[in-house]
Amino acid sequence: MNITVIPKLKELGKLLSTLDYCLILTHQNPDGDAVGSVAGLLTALLDNGKKASAVFAEDLPSRHIKLIHG
Repeated sequence: MNITVIPKLKELGKLLSTLDYCLILTHQNPDGDAVGSVAGLLTALLDNGKKASAVFAEDLPSRHIKLIHG
């Protein structure tokens, strides 16, 4: 990981810790990377006691739904 990224991640962590609720969105026609990123962020927020939801603009293929619902 690029060392210059670490301070930005710490800033993001501080910002996320201040939120009461987080709505996670992605781009149109999300690919597996986008869905996986949403799933990871959603899991991290929920595991840390935050209220969070993910919304997709269109139905996801079943192979991607498994990423969100385990």
